Amino acid sequence: MNQMYTIGHSTHDVNFFIEILKKFNINALVDVRSMPYSNFSSQFNQEYISKELKQNGIYYIFMGDLLGARYDSSKVLDEKGIVDFNKVFLEKTFLKGIERLEDGIVKGFNLTLMCSELNPFDCHRFGMISQYLSLNNKNLQINHITKTIKENSELNAYNIISQKELEDHLLKKYLKNDGHNLQLYDIQDELKEAYNFHNHKIGYNAITKMGDDIGN
Repeated sequence: MNQMYTIGHSTHDVNFFIEILKKFNINALVDVRSMPYSNFSSQFNQEYISKELKQNGIYYIFMGDLLGARYDSSKVLDEKGIVDFNKVFLEKTFLKGIERLEDGIVKGFNLTLMCSELNPFDCHRFGMISQYLSLNNKNLQINHITKTIKENSELNAYNIISQKELEDHLLKKYLKNDGHNLQLYDIQDELKEAYNFHNHKIGYNAITKMGDDIGN
């Protein structure tokens, strides 16, 4: 089975961030921020982070134009101006980005997606990109790199949470039924509904300019 990682840069020191990548043998980083700049962590502005990654033997690829979460076109917005991930899934640009990701994975790159949020649950790298991949590529294992030991700021505090674990959390957060005693087809329907609820929680709002992937 192939695998892919995701990570959020948060306010990390760049050297520490690169150590996290090396811990998981990442050799290619795909930047999925719509705008590859940060208002609170300028060390992750495109020019600087791409240079630092190159010096450490890690490829930097910007794909925020294909896989970013910010859209202003009414074609992919709901009635409240929030980006509807289900509509994004039909966009040629998004599908081109998915194709490029899968091509890189098949070619043997151990790649990670990067956005800004530390917690993948709060980010479109889980709620949008990984949702699509988990539904449409059963030969792909998605691993989310995040801080799992809150009291610890060392490297060993950063570990893997699987897509399945995040989806279990998603079901518990949004479902009236906790998921027990459901048949497989019921779980899939409930999971899709939970993703839709989550979309409205984190999705970028083209009217208010708030939500996930706002440049931070």
